Amino acid sequence: MKDIFAEERTKAILMAVVMIVFGSLFIALPEASYNVIITVLAWILIAIGIYFVVSYFLVPSLLLNSIEFINGVLFILLGVLLLRKPEIYVALIGFVGITIGLQYVGTGLNKQRAHAEGWWQDLVYGTVEFALGLVLVILNYTEVAKNAIMIYLGASLIFYGLFVIVSIFTFRKKVKAVKKAINEAVNQSAYVQDAKVIDTKDNK
Repeated sequence: MKDIFAEERTKAILMAVVMIVFGSLFIALPEASYNVIITVLAWILIAIGIYFVVSYFLVPSLLLNSIEFINGVLFILLGVLLLRKPEIYVALIGFVGITIGLQYVGTGLNKQRAHAEGWWQDLVYGTVEFALGLVLVILNYTEVAKNAIMIYLGASLIFYGLFVIVSIFTFRKKVKAVKKAINEAVNQSAYVQDAKVIDTKDNK
């Protein structure tokens, strides 16, 4: 069990480090990163759309495939639109960031009211996410929109990566404290039982 937890913790830390590395690249090379991501994402959407459309023609009698046909056309249109007018996605990602930020702020405030630990982490992350998303929406149709979106994504990845690492070590500290308390309780119980046994022998 200990090995499983250690393995999962290592995976989470490695994933967080990867997020921080990619986030740093997005900030250092925003324009190049933007072009690569937009192009790759657009062609992935187009490929998924083509797959759905082909599935429809292979089995046209199923209602599910009718839905797949509609989804396929939408994915293709989104992919083409992303290639031709990528700037419209800046505001979309900004609104997503605002929504995520508000959710984390709400969670942090609820934790704070319940006197739960870790509330400040959610509050800080939510505030930063909200602020970055708001900046994206404001800069949507300006010349710096492309750089802004990559800096936003980069900052979000870095901040979330650090958030994960801090959460992991905070949780690990709590687990150690619980283990210590359990061991002390077990030792105390064993001591009391030994004392009772010795007392019983002395009475005899």
